[in-house]
Amino acid sequence: MDRYQTNIQVQTQKAPLYLAVKSKIRQLVQEGIFIPGTKLPPETELATMFNVSRNTLREALRLAQREGWVVQKHGVGTFVSHSGLVEEGLEILESIDSQARREGWESHTMDVSIETQPAEESIAEELDIGVGTPVVRVSRIKTRDRQPIAYLEDYFLGTLVDLDEFKANFKGSVLDFFIARGNPSIEYAWTEISAILAGERFSEILSIPQDEIILLTRETVFSEDAGPFHFSFNYLVMKFFKFHIVRMIPEIRNGVTV
Repeated sequence: MDRYQTNIQVQTQKAPLYLAVKSKIRQLVQEGIFIPGTKLPPETELATMFNVSRNTLREALRLAQREGWVVQKHGVGTFVSHSGLVEEGLEILESIDSQARREGWESHTMDVSIETQPAEESIAEELDIGVGTPVVRVSRIKTRDRQPIAYLEDYFLGTLVDLDEFKANFKGSVLDFFIARGNPSIEYAWTEISAILAGERFSEILSIPQDEIILLTRETVFSEDAGPFHFSFNYLVMKFFKFHIVRMIPEIRNGVTV
């Protein structure tokens, strides 16, 4: 148990405690402390590790199993899943590469294009800059087992980082690059999700039928100081991705929802 004793206790938050416990377990999976395919410690040990009751822990594990990233086997224990589906809570800001590392599969990047160009009106609006302002455009295809699963197109302010520095340190994810760099410091992201037809363009890029439905996420990342600085289009093959959101009954005080 000593190997787990590193910053793992869950702090009390406004949200239900079992959600914080579930998120902490997932963080430990992402950090490689709990490895996909392996068995989690017994419930009594986990409850002690997180300083919560066994009922709270069980509720967290039940929700994690419904989301598909742990598997509970009666009489055997709880295992971290090797699920082929990338499932993510909408409250989590994470790259496909990070998801792959957490789930234990390899994500590869192909057809990478990195260039500086003047911001078109739609991109300028998202980044709150003038039309024609220099932005860096990064496009690529993400694959799993040599099969395309997503086409990603990112834009960020050209003044943020030297292009040679970016190219030297880019490993497939613009988000991961800025997280590792720590500047700008990311505060949150605003994401819109819609379903669209692949059409001729994405049929060719993703090797799928033109009439197949794909997910499109439009995501703007905000820094603590500089506002919006990174915008992306993410076109996802639906059979590989699943998103969920946890909805709770609102708190009511004196008959008023708060």
